[in-house]
Amino acid sequence: MHSNLRVFGIFFILVILSYLPFLFRSAISFVLFAILFFAVFPFLLKLSGLQGLKSIGLHLHTKWRAFLLLGVGIGVLFNTLVYMVIRSIHEVEMTLPTIQDMILIILFAMATAGFSAFSEEMIFRGYLIKHLSSRIPIYLVTGVVITMFTLYHLPQWGLPTPYWIRYAVMALVFTIPLVITKSLWLSVGLHWGGNMAFYLLLSEHGFLSVEKSMQMVESIGWVSACAGFILLIVMYPVSKWMGGRRDV
Repeated sequence: MHSNLRVFGIFFILVILSYLPFLFRSAISFVLFAILFFAVFPFLLKLSGLQGLKSIGLHLHTKWRAFLLLGVGIGVLFNTLVYMVIRSIHEVEMTLPTIQDMILIILFAMATAGFSAFSEEMIFRGYLIKHLSSRIPIYLVTGVVITMFTLYHLPQWGLPTPYWIRYAVMALVFTIPLVITKSLWLSVGLHWGGNMAFYLLLSEHGFLSVEKSMQMVESIGWVSACAGFILLIVMYPVSKWMGGRRDV
């Protein structure tokens, strides 16, 4: 009983820590709170009864770079295709700022998307799945992870229904590589590349030069959700193939 309370107490502490970098509109605050998360995570992992990053599939096995880069590539392609579909539906214009501003935008996208990808995968696919899989069957584990990952995005309340469908589908998409390969790197890469492409192509903070109407926001949600189901089908054979290539 006490062990279960500790596990879920630490889970909620990690969730709160992962929110902190985005609560303050300051690059310095973002960097400091991101460092705090990664510094505290190993300690909280050990406190929960797990031994190091290897226990959640984040160790540097010989194929980790290939897993990460393949995931980033698929993630970027995923939201690039979503952008292309949206462009065929709505009038979308891109603006290319100066080279200096472009570099800053890309670096910011890489940093924020990277932190989100690593922190969310470490919490939901790493920590949570590792603890739950020793307590309940994998199909129940998957259901809990999908639910908790979707609820994690409640601060974005007000988004249209398809966004919540997308979050649920993507929770499953990110879970498949870990379950099959026993490595978190493919999931991290997929999450990182997808977030980065979304920020750059489908966000006013990136290169999108028009303010998104509510109709466009809803279209992005539906297209992303549909694309998520396709990605769900794609990631199973990709994970099986990469799982066969993994060498710890």
